[in-house]
This record gives sequence, C-alpha cells and structure tokens, in this order.
Amino acid sequence: MLRTVLFPVLLLVTGGLRTAAAQAAARPQEPAAAPTVDPAGVYDFDAVLGNGSHALGRLVVKGQPGHYEGTIAPDGSDILTFSSIDAAKDTAVLKVDPPSGAGSGFTFHLKFEGASFGGWFVGDESGQITGKRVR
Repeated sequence: MLRTVLFPVLLLVTGGLRTAAAQAAARPQEPAAAPTVDPAGVYDFDAVLGNGSHALGRLVVKGQPGHYEGTIAPDGSDILTFSSIDAAKDTAVLKVDPPSGAGSGFTFHLKFEGASFGGWFVGDESGQITGKRVR
C-alpha cells in the first residue's frame, strides 16, 4: 500500500523537476557584460574650465587592467601624476592628488568611445574635457 501511494507522488515530483529543468534550458541566457575599457594610450586633450577658458595638454596612461599609472600635463604647467586610475565598462576615473598637498586635487570621469574620450572633472577646478588618442 505504501508503494501504491509513494509511486504516484514520486512520478509527480520527478516530472516536475524535469519540467523545471526544461524551462530553465529554454530561458534566454543573460547577455555577457560589456568589456571594460582599456584607457592605456597617449591622448591630446582640451579641457574647458568653469570660467570658459581652455586648457590644452597631454594625458598618458600606461599599464594593464587593475594596474594603471599615468600623468596629465596641461600645456605650460607642471606634469601631474595620477594617484589612482580605475576603469569599468566604458568609463575610467582618474585621480590626481593635490600638488604639494595644497587644495583638493582633481578627479576625472572619462567615457571612452573608440580612440576618443569625453567627460568632466572636479576638484581645484571643474569643467569638461575631451581627448583623442595620438598613440
């Protein structure tokens, strides 16, 4: 008698498992995450400061994902070294500590598209920045 009661229950449970497995297989796969941008390169940039003036210069990023380093050199000014560079999806966040410890430094948010980038920065100055890879 126990066998006659358990057998239909087992059929229902195992049939339900097969149905769930078939449904899981039929579900569309999640798309793969977009690749993370590799910001390594040499770029000429044009920064528009909050007062409307332009600052031209060169931005250099070297290294591998997770281990980037680089500099930014506005024309006619000191070369500043990035204290951190983090990349995720199509955007890189680059930070410059304040030179000689005075001020707040800069944080750049750059969105890369092909050989160019556009974005904004905040800190001792704020504004918009665009750049194009030259190497």
